[in-house]
Amino acid sequence: MAAKLSEKQVELLKEVIMKQHPDMLQNIDDLSKPDVIEDLCDAIMSKFCETGLNPADEPNQRGLLLEGLIDSLRE
Repeated sequence: MAAKLSEKQVELLKEVIMKQHPDMLQNIDDLSKPDVIEDLCDAIMSKFCETGLNPADEPNQRGLLLEGLIDSLRE
């Protein structure tokens, strides 16, 4: 993987992709392509909007993890 993800981030990425776009699972092993990273980030952002915000629209704990995952993928 080109992006430097922790083991927990890899697990979270797989979990999100399995639920959002299982057809993109094979892309997890090819994080050297910018278009793959953006597709994965889009899927993560969708999950962030569903589960990552508290009632005041502030990131909850899961949201912070998802934001960190996106940041790590885009580094």
